Amino acid sequence: MIKIMHIADIHFETKSGELSPDKSEIRRREIKETFSKSIDIAIKEDVKIILIAGDVFDSDYIGTDTIEFLKREFERIKDIYVFISPGNHDPYTMKAYSALKENLSGNVKIFENRLEGIEIKELNTRVFGYGFEDIYVKESVLSSFKAPCDDMINLCVIHADLSKESDYNPLTNQDILNSNLNYIALGHTHTFSGVLKSGNTYYAYPGTMEPHGFDETGSKGVIIGNIGKNECLLEFLPVSKRQYNVIDIDISDCEIFEDVSNKIKQALTAQENLYKITFVGEKSENLSLNLKMITELFENDVFFVKFKDDTVSKVDINEIAKEFTLKGICAKKIIENTNEENKEFYQKVFKYLLELF
Repeated sequence: MIKIMHIADIHFETKSGELSPDKSEIRRREIKETFSKSIDIAIKEDVKIILIAGDVFDSDYIGTDTIEFLKREFERIKDIYVFISPGNHDPYTMKAYSALKENLSGNVKIFENRLEGIEIKELNTRVFGYGFEDIYVKESVLSSFKAPCDDMINLCVIHADLSKESDYNPLTNQDILNSNLNYIALGHTHTFSGVLKSGNTYYAYPGTMEPHGFDETGSKGVIIGNIGKNECLLEFLPVSKRQYNVIDIDISDCEIFEDVSNKIKQALTAQENLYKITFVGEKSENLSLNLKMITELFENDVFFVKFKDDTVSKVDINEIAKEFTLKGICAKKIIENTNEENKEFYQKVFKYLLELF
């Protein structure tokens, strides 16, 4: 058995489009803090190998301070082997990797565009890896690959997509099944996949260690644990400083703004997190939702919050349909065409109708 840590999709210096420049800068710094925290854990837990499965950098525009930061972090773990498999965001040909290689600790290996295996005899382990040369890798790198059949532990770190239609190293179940690898450390998908198994091969995506947007909700972290020839004791370890949360608040039963405010307070459960809150349901005619005002009321309660109004007015569409007006005619048409399958769509149409008239 060998103790490993599996990291992927760090995206150093990623841009946060919805955040202010100041908060974007805070998030960029926090990604570094979380990486350092993961290195601390690796040291404390006596990890022997760290596998980094691509997209270390978000793009080729990487500051010198980030390169120096990484060099110092790797310098701290000279006794831990580090294997990096560059991905579609950070092909090994980019300037950042060229800069990182200068004076890089001898324990760090950056794979290039050929599947290569490195033997670590004292750990009875081989580590295979491959680095993207460009944005796309349209054929599976593990197609027809088979690791040696002996008593050594066979690991692989690779940036890949579990879809045969993908342009990002399309890895198939058959590739995994035939590989004779004990564990494949994957990168590309930003959500923890669970530790999966095909034949005798375990594989997983850890997801990103810090979320980058509202499409990346839930816990983020790394995978850590022991892997052997026939045994897998790997687990997901949350390490992120913050989480993104997407929440719908139904205000159908709210008569005054204080009712809405109380629901918002219940939703904002963690001061350090980021929230996207959408108001849904039927809104009372007497209730006003001034999103700018609501944002100003709650923006200091959490790291970031934004609001959206997707409510429909609480009016009787059947009564409006009786009116001999253009609005009444439109309401009648909506009733005639609404069924269970398209109900949500026509609710939005009705909301637009009321605003239009």
